[in-house]
Amino acid sequence: MRKHIKKSKPVTRASLYWISTEEVYAVFAMIGGIVLLLLLLLSCVRILQGKMSASGLSGVALAGFAIISMLLLIGFIITQTRTIPPYHYYRGHDIHFPACLKGKSLTCTDQVHYLYVDDTWFVAALTMGASALCADVIDFSVPIVEKTLSGKGNVAFIYQFQTKDGAVIVLRLGRRVKSFNKWVRAHGGSFA
Repeated sequence: MRKHIKKSKPVTRASLYWISTEEVYAVFAMIGGIVLLLLLLLSCVRILQGKMSASGLSGVALAGFAIISMLLLIGFIITQTRTIPPYHYYRGHDIHFPACLKGKSLTCTDQVHYLYVDDTWFVAALTMGASALCADVIDFSVPIVEKTLSGKGNVAFIYQFQTKDGAVIVLRLGRRVKSFNKWVRAHGGSFA
């Protein structure tokens, strides 16, 4: 029987950013590292064959690091499409997120979602998405719109909440989460 290991991270803007982006950066850094190693290996073979001087190795290493930098830049551009908490919206409504959650922790038990749930907040973070819902600003009389995104074996559920002043707050989850459905029902919400 496999034990579930609980991981936890503090509820901060930095932790939400890294949870939602670290996997993308790791993949691009790994690809860049493999390219660098292949370039160095091919260069060493060419040196042994006498087709290249050893002084050219520094130029190859520099080119490899340029490739890694370019790949990390591509990763950065991709991560700009992720779902992020509505920091500006909360600030405009005198809700100081995540200061009001200071000392609270996101917990991961399913290897996908880092969650923090209480009566007022539902905070979720996963690859390519971090969201924070404050029940005080959501209009639970308006049904929640659910969209499913899928591609290349990945599925994401996007939930759109209407606020009391007509704005929209988005939550992204990698699968249906029981604690999310329970939190919505506890506030009298329903799904469209």
